[in-house]
Amino acid sequence: MSKKRWSADELQVLKKHYVGNAIEEVLKLLPGRSKDAVQWKASQLGLLIRDGKQRKANKKIIANVTEEHYKKLGHSRNHSRIVREALDLYFKEKEE
Repeated sequence: MSKKRWSADELQVLKKHYVGNAIEEVLKLLPGRSKDAVQWKASQLGLLIRDGKQRKANKKIIANVTEEHYKKLGHSRNHSRIVREALDLYFKEKEE
């Protein structure tokens, strides 16, 4: 499956509207992008998640970050970076 690169306009829309808006609203502004793709790109950009449903889903993912992840990703990184990388991997796998 070939992935379409994010355009500068799409990135601007994501940065402007992701924080503080429901994911459904953001998806309307980004036709052709899946929910997982939007969440993955937002996590790559370090955008905060405000939508309650997203936060709940991400808490479940974070709960699955095990000691193995820490070993694999290295102890030199802080917890939030490891969690962010785990989320990136999760959304990347879901997108494929």
